[in-house]
Amino acid sequence: MKKGVMAAVVVVAVIALALPAVAEDFVATPIADHPGVDNVEAHFIWWDLGGPPGPENAQIYELFAGLTDRLEVDLERWHFKGMDSINVVNFYWWAINESPSHPSLVLGATNLTGQPLPPSPEGWCFDKRVNPFVISAYNLLTPSGPPRLSDPLVRVYGGYGWNWHDNDPFGGVQIVVSPRVGVAVLNYQGQPAYMVGFKPTARTEIHAGTFHGEWLGHIGWNFNWDLE
Repeated sequence: MKKGVMAAVVVVAVIALALPAVAEDFVATPIADHPGVDNVEAHFIWWDLGGPPGPENAQIYELFAGLTDRLEVDLERWHFKGMDSINVVNFYWWAINESPSHPSLVLGATNLTGQPLPPSPEGWCFDKRVNPFVISAYNLLTPSGPPRLSDPLVRVYGGYGWNWHDNDPFGGVQIVVSPRVGVAVLNYQGQPAYMVGFKPTARTEIHAGTFHGEWLGHIGWNFNWDLE
């Protein structure tokens, strides 16, 4: 598998963060957007990897759960065609919650289960390291009403990650131009990605984009698990 494969997979959900009432992280790219207390995000990602060499495509299944207003836990199953599937667990802790006056500060780590991840940018093959990170996010521009092209929501974030995160800064910008449409640009492991997203309903989302000229797609659904 070529270097930076997962850097491309991880960009798919960035648009979900830019769309109102949809917020989660996913796979390997830390994103400082809480899914909400008692909320669960379920997602499926498909990516055309263009192999051989390497796998032809990848499928990622994800669950993001907001356990408290400061704690999020992610469960992910990664499958690359022709390779064994792996199960990944991540966590996020909001040391400082975001407010209109200041950004958030989030601490966490990916791959708590020590699964053999694809090659890292450092050249580690089947990288089993736990990967700590720190990240911050803030709504740089908040619309006066529903977002529109002339009055968009602009959200920025930036952080630093160790080990599989390339011991490097990362970040992105998300722009919502209507209640249903957003765009995003991400840089992770030194690679840019470009995405567009659409929300057909309040609980569903669809995203598409490119990374290294390869197409990826994503569908998601969110629900509340509090039955009281």
